[in-house]
Amino acid sequence: MQPGTYGERLAKHVGLSGAPSLVTTTLRKAQLAVTRLRCDSSDHGMTSRLPRESAFLVVLHLRDLPHHDVWLDGKSVPVLPHLRGDVGIVHFEQEPNARFVLPFDMLTFYVPQRALDEVAEDHNAPRIQSLAPPPGRTTADPIFMSAGTCLLPALERPRETSRLFVDHLALALNTHLAQTYGGMRITPQPVPGGLAAWQVRRTEEFLDAALGADVSLRQLASECQLSLSHFTRAFKRTMGQPPHRWLIGRRVEKAQEMLLRSNMPLAEIAFACGFSGQSHFTRVFTARIGATPGAWRRARRG
Repeated sequence: MQPGTYGERLAKHVGLSGAPSLVTTTLRKAQLAVTRLRCDSSDHGMTSRLPRESAFLVVLHLRDLPHHDVWLDGKSVPVLPHLRGDVGIVHFEQEPNARFVLPFDMLTFYVPQRALDEVAEDHNAPRIQSLAPPPGRTTADPIFMSAGTCLLPALERPRETSRLFVDHLALALNTHLAQTYGGMRITPQPVPGGLAAWQVRRTEEFLDAALGADVSLRQLASECQLSLSHFTRAFKRTMGQPPHRWLIGRRVEKAQEMLLRSNMPLAEIAFACGFSGQSHFTRVFTARIGATPGAWRRARRG
């Protein structure tokens, strides 16, 4: 299954239409898809079976689910009550399907095996064969809950979400899965240094040249000839913040320059600086500067 179609297929599998989904490319060639599925009515009924493939379905529950039925490989499995913040994991090779008799609200993460393979390779660890907890059971996971909370606004306004932000979050989540549920052990390494001067210069030049584009974390790591995890750590150590936050700051700085030196309409400045539209530009600019772009321009021009 292509992750790009995962949201539609999962919504059809559950019997919902219009489920919001956010797809991003991360971990070199791997992809991660996230879909929110919510039903406020009871007696939703039976889902269809999902096709077999080498990938995992990770479910984060956003509300308590005292009861539902689950089948793997056509066989019923015992299911414990799921609480808000719990995470459950099943393998697509088991062709999961379920019956929901109570309202539910969940985030589902599509994690292909190759994404975990690349995490293990990046950390010089053995290949991850499976993920726990066992089918039908869940475990409280504050890290996934925090990440899911961060993703909810992105699911509502995907066009306003930076690919760097989602890539960064996806890398962290896949690494968390590999360590917490896949048993990956990372050999302690000396604290890595920051980026070299040429890497800082190359990163800034690359981002400035692509200010209006949706740059991926993989592109930046490649420009610096580093692995994703090494680049992410080194960038934050050198710049004091992750790449997506630095890029937001740079876009606002560029917008300030254009507001002062040109008479371009706000909508044109927004697109030129990489914002999805004028409303997105206004929200980000106001949050950073404390004034709307129009008010800021008028105050400085007199």
